Amino acid sequence: LLLVILKSPNISDRIWALHHRADLNETNADVQAEVLKLVRSAHYNVSERAIQSVTPLDLESHEFQFALLKDFDKLNYAIRKMIILKLRESPQLSPKVSIRLADKLQIMNGELIGSVLALFSAKEIDNIEIVRQVVDLLNNQNYYVSKQAYDFLNRLQIADSGVQRSLSRYRTEHKLQ
Repeated sequence: LLLVILKSPNISDRIWALHHRADLNETNADVQAEVLKLVRSAHYNVSERAIQSVTPLDLESHEFQFALLKDFDKLNYAIRKMIILKLRESPQLSPKVSIRLADKLQIMNGELIGSVLALFSAKEIDNIEIVRQVVDLLNNQNYYVSKQAYDFLNRLQIADSGVQRSLSRYRTEHKLQ
């Protein structure tokens, strides 16, 4: 029944189904696929409600997490931010998702970068490949961005000598302790 309502041509029906998804207790691959499709809807309200309807059970699947990032760059800024926040509810962040988000850091704005770094912190992401991409943000012209990267890296206490040199250089350039 839920799948039929999610595919309704009536937007109100789809929003109602998304809002009541947990109550209807129907989760299967077809429902998940339809929810993912609705995340990319041209209608903001539908996208927002689709993201809100994503359950912890959905987020247990690394494939679902990765699919949530499909067309990420083409999505509305607010929708991208909601997706990042929703990923914090996952029991474990998929390594592919972590790498995908890290790959996008250089083209994100300061607030999205902050959200991704907060996600990485919450999920205790310390993969050296990802850390090195965050190190690159230390050179960002925007102090807000570079300082977020510095704070993230400083909290990790990575023993890698290249990371430590970059942090030391950043401290010296910005007169930090």
